[in-house]
Amino acid sequence: FYPLMLEKEPHYKQLIEKHLLNPQEFNARWGVPSTSRDEKAYDPDQYWRGNIWMNDNTFIDLGLQKVMERDPDYLPARVFHAQLKDKIYSLYLKTGSREYFNPENSKGHGVKKFGWNGIIKKMEG
Repeated sequence: FYPLMLEKEPHYKQLIEKHLLNPQEFNARWGVPSTSRDEKAYDPDQYWRGNIWMNDNTFIDLGLQKVMERDPDYLPARVFHAQLKDKIYSLYLKTGSREYFNPENSKGHGVKKFGWNGIIKKMEG
């Protein structure tokens, strides 16, 4: 989803509507997982096999903000931006600072008090 941050990404609507908003793929309860939920390799408790990483979700949100700047009337970007902010803040408040999280049940994994979770402050924009 990093291409969402590009100024002239021509496929941003497809990326958002077909993939980010799809609950079978990346629209999980607690944020955007690192692997699509419909992939065989998806395992939300395994390292980089479907869990939520704050840095990835923050970059996705920055991409959504770029889309909203370019196309202010594009409602799906606005809706998902608001939902993602709510999911990530709720996850952080519920679970605290962890290295990565299960997108299905919010369980935190890896290092406790992981520093890059402070990046969610960037999502306030």
